[in-house]
Amino acid sequence: MKRSNPFPRPLRACRPALAALALAALAIAASACGGSPTPPGTAAPAPAAAPLEQRLALPDIAEPMITAGTTVLEIEGLQVVHRRTPGNDVVAAGVFFTGGARHWRPETLGDERLALQVLAAAGPAHLTKDEFQAAIDARGATISAASGREFASVAAVSLIDDFDTIWALLVDALEAPDLHPDEIALQRARQLTRIRSELDDPDSAISILARRSFFAGRPAAWSPLGTLETVDALGARDLAVALDALLVRDRARLVLVGDLDPHHVQRAARALLDRGVLPARTPSEPAPLPPLPDRAPTVEVIPREGLPTAYVLGYFAAPAPDHPDHAALTVGVRLLSDRFFEEVRTRRNLSYAVSAGLGRIRENVGWLYVTSTRPEEALTVMIETVEALVAGAVSEQDVAEQVESALTALYMGLQANQAQASMLARWLAVTGDVRWADAHLERFRAVTPDEVRHAVDRWLRNVHLVVLAAPGAVDADAFPLR
Repeated sequence: MKRSNPFPRPLRACRPALAALALAALAIAASACGGSPTPPGTAAPAPAAAPLEQRLALPDIAEPMITAGTTVLEIEGLQVVHRRTPGNDVVAAGVFFTGGARHWRPETLGDERLALQVLAAAGPAHLTKDEFQAAIDARGATISAASGREFASVAAVSLIDDFDTIWALLVDALEAPDLHPDEIALQRARQLTRIRSELDDPDSAISILARRSFFAGRPAAWSPLGTLETVDALGARDLAVALDALLVRDRARLVLVGDLDPHHVQRAARALLDRGVLPARTPSEPAPLPPLPDRAPTVEVIPREGLPTAYVLGYFAAPAPDHPDHAALTVGVRLLSDRFFEEVRTRRNLSYAVSAGLGRIRENVGWLYVTSTRPEEALTVMIETVEALVAGAVSEQDVAEQVESALTALYMGLQANQAQASMLARWLAVTGDVRWADAHLERFRAVTPDEVRHAVDRWLRNVHLVVLAAPGAVDADAFPLR
């Protein structure tokens, strides 16, 4: 067994530690946005992705808060992350698979998600579905699965006294999943229903359409759900191929949060390794993607009959969480989101829903969103708000208030062990090292008003607007561009 990146400090099982954990989650899930008027057709220089040497160097953290009590091990090539939570009777543990959308195939989109949903619902082949679910329910536990653009997962939550039993069930399901035709048909029908529902709902539809347009020709454009055509054609063989591509040691990360001793953690890892669930073969790596191309700000109008209001979503390229500008942009977009609400909704009554956001993936984006019967006017106000911020409307108090509000908003959501496990897994998937949680926290707390203005001005440019509206309801040339 090889030990690497140890974090020997004991867990600070108190509010400050969890508050810090909440703030770090903000770093990869924060929201807000902006824009500003420039003459139509005028393209500002696109911010290039920072070369490796310009990314934040990962510093030694003298007083880690988020990773306090966390140990990172490597056991026969399997990376294991354990955050010990003394006195907590709940254990959250999961196998997280890196790579995400880069490993998907366009002809079988949705296969990874469908395969994992069948696995988590039906369990191993040596048990019936009812027996599998009864064993879980009898212990008040859960086994669930997820598939996303950055990583996929199969995870369990149980009381510590039941962990061995529940973990054995999860490993059994990974080793020999029951890909029964009836369960595949049931889960496929549910997945198709969700796809149709998202396409029918204007808010969901514009998100899908804007992503497809902005990331055209790249895996980031694809939905984990797949399409109606690809999912409808999936069968047991397709799901077996999808699972085979996932279950590779080099792609797997075992993350556990709970009051487990080191021997218990090693037994959980050995259960995966000794039974050959994660073979040590080299996964097929997709070709590296070129950088996103430079683009001018654009407006794309998509007509849809019967809409009483217009839906506007604008994407812009944004820095990844380990980029030097990410922390400052996080503060900036949060400020803008608050000011959009005040200026667009409260003062002018132009919209009942206006917001902005910053993504949490490596090929990252930020966005502007508004729904309005006067979308051109609403977006003009939003962009004027961005320009005011860039011109100097940011104080030290503004920055401090955003940090405090983030702690308050996210503290409760990260008390659960499963939320902490998910956060650690995401930092692993996006940056490759859980210590970025603490590094980003330190950077976030050190952000200055000048850095906020610079980050917003640099990144919130060349916005690609997609407008979903009734035919003839909007004029594409009337939208301001930045």
